[in-house]
Amino acid sequence: MFSKTICMTLAATMLSCAPAMADGKPKSADELIGKYVKAIGGRKAIDAVKSVRFIGKTMIGSIEAPMTIEMARPNKIRTEIDFQGTKLVTAFDGVMGWFISPSAGSSSAERMTNEQLDAALNQADFDGPLIDYKKKGHKVELAEDGMIDGSPTLRLKMTRKDGAVEYFHFDPEYFIVVARTKRVAFDGGTIEEARHFGDYKPVAGRLFAHSVENKRGGMTQGLISFQKIEVNPKLSSDRFSMPRTAAGGFPDERDE
Repeated sequence: MFSKTICMTLAATMLSCAPAMADGKPKSADELIGKYVKAIGGRKAIDAVKSVRFIGKTMIGSIEAPMTIEMARPNKIRTEIDFQGTKLVTAFDGVMGWFISPSAGSSSAERMTNEQLDAALNQADFDGPLIDYKKKGHKVELAEDGMIDGSPTLRLKMTRKDGAVEYFHFDPEYFIVVARTKRVAFDGGTIEEARHFGDYKPVAGRLFAHSVENKRGGMTQGLISFQKIEVNPKLSSDRFSMPRTAAGGFPDERDE
């Protein structure tokens, strides 16, 4: 059960689970988000994180691949996956998204498609969509309680600025996000996509999930686990910028 796992983790690091439990069930979406903010360390601890590096591994089919994710405020992200000696890179610098995929036959950086760029923009949201959701143009409301892996959850419905709808599932005792779910187009209809979060541990006063399971239609599609999370590493802006060509321009640029 989520609550037991989270409490054991916090207790092991000499943090108390009791204060979150004592507050009772939230009566509004803002109250639930407030409890979530408190549960992961509080606004001061959240704002103190300016950059972060996640070091771990992901499963690609049956193959385990080293993975590193780097993020910097306000909305920069870079992901590297070492797949059988080939480095796959995707990055977003706050404006431009790009990728390098040698397995697709190219070792040069290429611009993301509009669809890929939309996904990158969401992934690059440094604090996640719940923090300052109003400023980001999202709307939230409490939804009926849900169920994840046989355990009850509190659910919050978010309608994003672009109109997309997503549900956040919270542990009902400790208010940690244990899953995010949404419906996506599939084979003429829709199917549920979900991300499950676990193995929460504190780093520099803030709780981070150290494991992520991606599901589609209830079936596991991918697993990510982080062995190390570094808070406020020095990250050059060049880490996120698209490499220029030998001629000094960007790939795919055309003479006007």
